[in-house]
Amino acid sequence: MRKGLWISFIILPLILACSPVTATKSIHRAEKALAAAVAAGGDKKCPYEYTTALISLEYAKSREGVSEFEAAATFAENARKMAERARVKAALIADGNTARLDEEEVE
Repeated sequence: MRKGLWISFIILPLILACSPVTATKSIHRAEKALAAAVAAGGDKKCPYEYTTALISLEYAKSREGVSEFEAAATFAENARKMAERARVKAALIADGNTARLDEEEVE
């Protein structure tokens, strides 16, 4: 009985701590991807992808603020993907490879 109780005091906090850490990491990755997109000119050249990433990131932060960590991680991951797409598309536009914009490597 005591062993089971001891294990639950160790395991339960670890399980509960995973969601906040995951959400925070996802938000940090999305912020870095958004900064990279801005550096590549994605905010000007790919406004749809950039704006989608920005709004998703802000929503992820708001969900994290009310302890909805799973939703925060999901929206942060979406923001990271869209920011990455904006960065890649902006780089292709800057290189003059507009014919490759519809290819799968932008995805």
